[in-house]
Amino acid sequence: MSNYNDIDSGQINEIKKGLQSIGEAIETVANRVVPDKEVTDKSISGNKIQGGKITLFKSTGIEDLAGKKALVVDNDGILVDNIKTSTISGGAKVQGDLTVDGELTTQKLHVNELTADVRNERTSSLTFNSESGDTPFGKGLQWQTADQTKQFILQDKGLWSSESIDISRDKSFSIDKVNVLSSDTLGETILKSSLTSVGTLTDLKTTGSLEVDEFIFYDANHSRLGIGTEGPNGQLSIGSIDSEFIVDPGVRKVTVGTYTTSDLEIITDNTPRLTVENNGNIVLGTKGNSNPKISLHGKVGVNIATPGDDADLSVSGPIKFMNKVFAVGDAPPITGLWQVGDIVWHSNPAEGGHVGWVCMRSGSPGSWSLFGRIEK
Repeated sequence: MSNYNDIDSGQINEIKKGLQSIGEAIETVANRVVPDKEVTDKSISGNKIQGGKITLFKSTGIEDLAGKKALVVDNDGILVDNIKTSTISGGAKVQGDLTVDGELTTQKLHVNELTADVRNERTSSLTFNSESGDTPFGKGLQWQTADQTKQFILQDKGLWSSESIDISRDKSFSIDKVNVLSSDTLGETILKSSLTSVGTLTDLKTTGSLEVDEFIFYDANHSRLGIGTEGPNGQLSIGSIDSEFIVDPGVRKVTVGTYTTSDLEIITDNTPRLTVENNGNIVLGTKGNSNPKISLHGKVGVNIATPGDDADLSVSGPIKFMNKVFAVGDAPPITGLWQVGDIVWHSNPAEGGHVGWVCMRSGSPGSWSLFGRIEK
């Protein structure tokens, strides 16, 4: 067999060079950077995607920038750790606890129970609305502890508090913008009261009838004051069970004395000095005192309207002096009981006559003799 080759060596070299160029071109193609294949709009169907990870997912309504799992969707709903949104439209219901770090702004808040340990700031009034046609009575504020409940509640007759209400000393309670009670003053509009005990009163002024401890009574209808008596018989009356002393100013006179059948005594040192007995007798001095001192200044008249200026003592009838009677007449007595030493002064003495008559023997009328001849 011959070694004859009918291919020219030059052709072989050309072939080698051609194959080498092809290899270099294949290597260049194999090492080149292939750009991502562009997916045209609406060129991938959802039916062609299952499982796997999709990063930087972006659509018209969704943009995924998460670097870790943040949203889980299953048959029970959506599970998410954090929601950032400006608006939640429609109704929303939260089952379980809801924690808000920040401000919660709402136009209306309905709660069955509210527990707060923070300051509440409001720009409008706190309103308690009736529900299902019921009344607002029984609603208000409650403070509960382990063993008690303190309340400030609206009742049908006003607000009721289970605790005392303490206001600042410089504040007051008002009714219709009029002060009625402060720390030290009752309002001027307070006209009626049922006080049963008060402290020291200064400049007390009352209108109408008055009763003090069932002992002092003022009758405004008759302008009478009774002390110890509810029915005074004078403008001022001081009474007991058995007697009544009155002071009663009248027209151009003032009546002072006992209204009952009791003696009237004026005393000093707890000793009677002047006694007007209930039968009209008047006793000056003290009974049993043998050395009383009584001074009368001015004219004294007995049984006369006005004492005369000519004598300190004017008597319209007989007088008795040292147990002796002194009388005046135009003749000796013919009636009456007389004692020895009694004298009847002549009412019309004349010259040559006598001054009067003297009783010489006691009797009715006794025995009388002339005495005291009047010389010419």
